[in-house]
Amino acid sequence: MTGTAWDLIAAHERRRAGDQALRKRDGAFYTPPPIAAWLAGKALAPLIAGAAAPADLDRLRILDPAVGAGTFLLAACDALRGAGLAPARAASCCYGYDRDPTAIRVAAAALADHSGGGSPGGLVVADTLLLPPEPRFDVIVGNPPWEKIGRGDPRKPLFDERYAEIREGEINLHGLFLVWALRSLAPGGRLAFLTPNTWLQNRFDARLRRHVLDWRVEEIAILPAGSFADTPVTVPAAIVMVKSPPGGRIAVSAPGFRSEVEQRDWAARPHSAMSVHDDAELARVERCWLETAVPLGDVARASDGIYTSTARAHAFVPAGTPGSRLPVREPGASDRPILLSGAELARDVLLPAGAYLAADLAAKHARQASARVAFHAARHPSLARRLVGAVVPDGVHTSNRFIDVRPDGLDPYFLAAVLLTRALDGYFARRFPVADVDAFMLHQLP
Repeated sequence: MTGTAWDLIAAHERRRAGDQALRKRDGAFYTPPPIAAWLAGKALAPLIAGAAAPADLDRLRILDPAVGAGTFLLAACDALRGAGLAPARAASCCYGYDRDPTAIRVAAAALADHSGGGSPGGLVVADTLLLPPEPRFDVIVGNPPWEKIGRGDPRKPLFDERYAEIREGEINLHGLFLVWALRSLAPGGRLAFLTPNTWLQNRFDARLRRHVLDWRVEEIAILPAGSFADTPVTVPAAIVMVKSPPGGRIAVSAPGFRSEVEQRDWAARPHSAMSVHDDAELARVERCWLETAVPLGDVARASDGIYTSTARAHAFVPAGTPGSRLPVREPGASDRPILLSGAELARDVLLPAGAYLAADLAAKHARQASARVAFHAARHPSLARRLVGAVVPDGVHTSNRFIDVRPDGLDPYFLAAVLLTRALDGYFARRFPVADVDAFMLHQLP
């Protein structure tokens, strides 16, 4: 994909990448043209296949609600031109909104260049999420902002009101864009978005997942980390939907993995988790397990350890402890050992570095020191996805580098033996294929 239009977009994105304040405000990252072409193809392929003649396509309304410099609209034009539609007619199908006037000007120039002087259907400087949705678009495609907004953002009261059906916890803009786009699609319209993968299974997006699963989900694909050069550790997810009643099977994929899942299986879960590896076969295994088992949350309670900065501010080591930068003093009778770093826990084994927690903070967290099973709260994305945990005896504290699981009347060693089996470990890795481990995930384990 070369040429003046693409060069215009690339130059604009290089300038924007250097403006960190703008990048932070908008949460916008440049989508590589091959990814935009792939996603635009997903959105348009059934409509192109169903057109009796190229002229049937020039009535389409295609919107990118966070258009930036126009990458997705150019990709959509290429798809329509490949189906035989004249370049100028393809451009006339394209609409876009963005808060950045400069981006809108670049998108207009790029579309004009790409179509031999054709004009888009409409490119408007606007805050999309504050526009009244109109169900008039046949296709909505793009990579909406991934930024969270702060409590002081003047739009927050309006967002709380207009998107009440999904609002809980932090406001993630990509979630609001999903809702706005579904409202703005014509019946039978198609949506294809790039989003972060986190909303598919985390705690605070359960309402968003239930809202999405009220409609037909066609495909979810996890892209490799590094798909966006300027955010190399980010793992994007592509979702393709149709504004029609839910049902049927969803194509799911990730690097090295491809399968299908029944949409009703995801919708029936208490939290509607949408892990792409949680395919129809894994759902069958889970149903068999739950005939004779219960979720972990019914027999134990998982929670974070002490906030790490707080723990370190009150931690110390005895004289002679090697390799520590903590203050040095001898522990008193009421001081308690503490695990500060994930490196102090291997599978089944504790490897304490010798730190102690001062008595005053230890007393405030007396319950936190009861016997329990502790798990790594995070592992580097390059490491194999697995549960790494061990029993922490009574009297030892942990920082929030760990998730503590306190059994309700069960022996913690028995609980550890169950949770660290290869079968459950494999199940966990497929249900929750992300770097972090949290209480929300652990509570769902059978």
